[in-house]
Amino acid sequence: MGAIFRLAVERETAKRAARLALVVGPILVAINQGDVIVGGESPDWLKAGLTFIVPYCVSTWTSVAKEMAGTKPAGRGSDRNDH
Repeated sequence: MGAIFRLAVERETAKRAARLALVVGPILVAINQGDVIVGGESPDWLKAGLTFIVPYCVSTWTSVAKEMAGTKPAGRGSDRNDH
């Protein structure tokens, strides 16, 4: 569990996740609250903020999973071709 946390808070992982959240977050806010914003009302700022956390977490999880998979020895069922 310590390795997972260490990978999740690594500088490069966090930077990658933040960049993705800054691109995908506004798209999700527009999808989820676009009608409210276009109607001239103020969006629910808590929901809008939380909307940025979703792509951040997905990106972090993907990065950690990729790193963890890369540290395991290849065995049966591996997608690697060692010809």
